[in-house]
Amino acid sequence: MIRRAVQILPALLFVACVFSGGCGYTIGSTWPDARTIEVPIFRRAIVSGRSSEFELTKAVQDEITSRDNIKIVRRGGELRLEGEITTDEERVVTPATIAGGLEERVLTITVNLVLIDKRNNTQVQRTVSEDEPFSFIRGENEASAREKAIREIARKIYFQFEEW
Repeated sequence: MIRRAVQILPALLFVACVFSGGCGYTIGSTWPDARTIEVPIFRRAIVSGRSSEFELTKAVQDEITSRDNIKIVRRGGELRLEGEITTDEERVVTPATIAGGLEERVLTITVNLVLIDKRNNTQVQRTVSEDEPFSFIRGENEASAREKAIREIARKIYFQFEEW
């Protein structure tokens, strides 16, 4: 049995490597020749809705530093990522009273992003709009469930950089 597992393991690892290429996993840096990036607090273009600009900016910064060898700086970065939140809504999909204490919500955030390469004065613009579901049981911490949804949106924003 062990001998059979040892024979199959290289094939399984090969298949995993082949299929992981399209799932957002990369080898190396998203910005291979840049060492620094500025990521100022995203602006809000809307008055209503929740105030997610601080949480989302921090989550995007965390994604960048956890996945790349690039340093986030306040000023003087080779790159600059600017964001403007145009939609920041949270809606209840299933109220806790109907679902036996489990409340389901969807967080919708739309961000206009501009990535500026200050070395050659070029920029790329993208709009990212994400609906991220989250749920929590009555009595649990709603804020931590929402924070998890924001981190997931930040992860999706980060993976947009691979296409730039």
